[in-house]
Amino acid sequence: MSIYKRYNTRRKKVPRGLILCILAVLVAFALTAMLGHHLAQKAAGGEALYTGTSPLGNGGTNLAPLSEKSILGQYVEPKDIANFTTDNTDVCASVWLYKDGKSTFATEADELLGKEQTKLPDAASLDIKAKTIGLFEVSSIYADEKVKSIVTEYELSLLKEFANAGLDETVLVFNEVNEENFDEIFAFAEKANGAKVVCVPYSTLENSAFFSEAASKQLPLAIKADTVTKEKLEEDINTYSFYFTRYNLRLVLEGNDKDLLDVLAQNTLLNYQFASPIKEGK
Repeated sequence: MSIYKRYNTRRKKVPRGLILCILAVLVAFALTAMLGHHLAQKAAGGEALYTGTSPLGNGGTNLAPLSEKSILGQYVEPKDIANFTTDNTDVCASVWLYKDGKSTFATEADELLGKEQTKLPDAASLDIKAKTIGLFEVSSIYADEKVKSIVTEYELSLLKEFANAGLDETVLVFNEVNEENFDEIFAFAEKANGAKVVCVPYSTLENSAFFSEAASKQLPLAIKADTVTKEKLEEDINTYSFYFTRYNLRLVLEGNDKDLLDVLAQNTLLNYQFASPIKEGK
């Protein structure tokens, strides 16, 4: 009997090392399960990982383009704007409002200043059925400091009058962009009435700081073609694809740059506006 008891005792006694080994396996399994569940939860709500400040603004919660609709801007002379019609709802009338420091339409502001306007179409002619986008060449930020504030107020008054006349959108054209005039460009754009797009020289593509600042201020951008070649545009669309696609960057073209439309079409980037008539045979 004593021999049986000793044998039975040995059978019931489990080695301590085995117990520790089993516990270690169970702990490892539990930790793995917890980690898997945590990762699955993050994957299921992946969009939450992109909260914070978006490089494109829009409240900092998504990467939606600042301008979602493409523009097909057909150039129209100011004197012809009242008669402009189109069957394509995507086509807009692109017309100069102000260039070389002079308005291309008769305005109340110029009337008060005593300027000759008898040969100019009335600003009211901008109110047509088709969408009208005006090109406005800003000169005030480049003016002499002695008259800068006066010219600024004059240009802002014109923009207000054009916006009230039925203009759908204004493209503010700036001919020079550098580190010194960033603040002036954005300050002017924010004061301008109506919907607007800031148009800058083509070389501004290389200035990421300018694009970041514009995005933080929710200002859509356009770039002038500036005699860029088809090959260069194709290359830059790849290099700066974020600007062209996410930002839906508009290209402002002269009439003799119409061949660049082939590059835009190939890249499904039909967002452009002409600033002069398309020349026949080109």
